[in-house]
Amino acid sequence: MNATDETSSGSGSDTDPQGELDRVLAEGEDKGKKVAAIGRNLTEAGQSMADMANATRQVVHVVKAPPNIESLIGDWQLTNEHADMVLGQLGNVDVRAFISVSGTSASTSSDAFDDRRLFSVVPEEEHPRLATVLKDFREVSARAVDEEQVVSLMNSLQLDEAPPGRKSPLEQFKTAHAAFKAPVATSNPIITSLIPMRESIRAVIDNLLRRRPKQEKTKNQWAKIVSIGKQLKRDSLPDAIVNSWASQWTYALQTSLSPSKEQDISRDEWRRRLTSSTLFLNGFLSGIDPLKFKT
Repeated sequence: MNATDETSSGSGSDTDPQGELDRVLAEGEDKGKKVAAIGRNLTEAGQSMADMANATRQVVHVVKAPPNIESLIGDWQLTNEHADMVLGQLGNVDVRAFISVSGTSASTSSDAFDDRRLFSVVPEEEHPRLATVLKDFREVSARAVDEEQVVSLMNSLQLDEAPPGRKSPLEQFKTAHAAFKAPVATSNPIITSLIPMRESIRAVIDNLLRRRPKQEKTKNQWAKIVSIGKQLKRDSLPDAIVNSWASQWTYALQTSLSPSKEQDISRDEWRRRLTSSTLFLNGFLSGIDPLKFKT
């Protein structure tokens, strides 16, 4: 994911971004473990945060300065700040909002580590270690993906519905995962899975745009996500998370889900892109407050 001025969240890392990233990841791992210990309803979200922070941190220890270091710092700092809120206000915690911020940082981590880019910036003698930590990271990412939770979210937000003659966001999402689980040797993963996932996210965005209480012009994909976030996000979520959602969709997922149909996609790469997309939807949809839909 490209880091831009629009997505910077005031990380305070001008002097030592590598140290700052390691610090916020260490803090994320520690606070994630504390959240996991609080109660049964938070265990899954907290442990996922701790695991993803640890796996991200191990990769960063090898890579040193990943291409989107500012986005990583900003999104993990948001998660740490929200973990503080969870730890300090357990009686009134908005669990769905915590799932949203932790899911968003997990999506950022998943987007950050493209194997080809990372091997090109790490000394050759570190390649074996990088391969090991990336393998561990992929396994943690795969465990963090909760397909059924996204299905539940889509159902609760009525994203299982579609205009006549079109497929719903939920149907496209299920198609994308079904194609990965039971691939046909002669089928193209881009056509059978990645494009349906892309169209699922686009349909989600179009659906939420129609349900904003205030209709306003949105000239591009970034503006669409920002408008949805500003009008429909949960009140307990920080405003900065909206730019993170916009950045993930605009700069990472649209590209990774729109490759040339002739491009050769390995199964590992297919899994990585499907994982990133599912993590994004989990973070994004968990942050939507259906009580704010127009009546």
